[in-house]
Amino acid sequence: MPTQEDTGIPIFSAPDGRGYRLLELPPELESLLDSPTAPVLYLKQPDDATSAQLSVDGGQTYALQQKNTSNALFLLAPTASIDAPPSEDPSDEPTEGGMTILATLHETIELIVQAPTQQQKAKGKWHERFGRNR
Repeated sequence: MPTQEDTGIPIFSAPDGRGYRLLELPPELESLLDSPTAPVLYLKQPDDATSAQLSVDGGQTYALQQKNTSNALFLLAPTASIDAPPSEDPSDEPTEGGMTILATLHETIELIVQAPTQQQKAKGKWHERFGRNR
C-alpha cells in the first residue's frame, strides 16, 4: 500500500491587521521608478475630483480606481521554524519551514492616465451671455 511521506509545505494564517492593497503600475511609471533618478510621487484628493490622484513630480497625473477580483491573492511570509501543534507521539519533530498568510487581497488599485485639465473660460450670468447676441 503506497504511503505519502512528504506532508508538503505547512501554511498558517496569521493576519497582521494591516490593510494591504495591490497597486498595478503602468509600464511607463514602473520604468520611471526603476531609473536612478526616480521622481517623487504625490497622493492627493482634489476638491473637484471623485477619486484620489497620484501625481508624478513634474509629469503625469493618474486617477486611482479600485477593481475587485474574483480570485484572491495571498500575501505570504516565509516561516523559518514552525512548532507543530502538540502531538501525543513524542517521536514527532517540529516541522521545519513553511509559509504564513499575512493577508488576503480581493482588490487591485489601477492607475488611469488623466489628461491635463484645461482652464475653463469664466462663464457670465445668463443675461450677459445672451444679451451679446442681440
